[in-house]
Amino acid sequence: MKLVFRALVAVPVLTLFSTLPLTAQTGTIAGSITDPAGAPLAGASIEIEALFRSTFSDANGDYRLTAIPPGTHRLRIRQLGYQDLSRSVAVGPGAAVEANFTLQLSPIQIAPIQVVVGSRAPHTAAD
Repeated sequence: MKLVFRALVAVPVLTLFSTLPLTAQTGTIAGSITDPAGAPLAGASIEIEALFRSTFSDANGDYRLTAIPPGTHRLRIRQLGYQDLSRSVAVGPGAAVEANFTLQLSPIQIAPIQVVVGSRAPHTAAD
């Protein structure tokens, strides 16, 4: 009976301790997104395409990606009205990496718009 009890206790305890090193091996990438004047950019998209992981910058331009496996990952930053930016970031086991980005303005070009104004009211040449 004691042997069965010990086995029932030992298996969950060993399982718990064997998975702890796996969770400690991931890292974190955090930083901020700003414009050329240093103002924070809220709502910028930060993604690691190879991992299908993404997030958005908050109102202060800050972002955080957690549980990133060790290795070199390519981050892609996008914001409407700014040039896309990509950079490789190396993450070590259990490391917290800071990666700040400054996006350059890229005005959005649109086609000219013609506005025609008219009315159904009778007009004279004097109008």
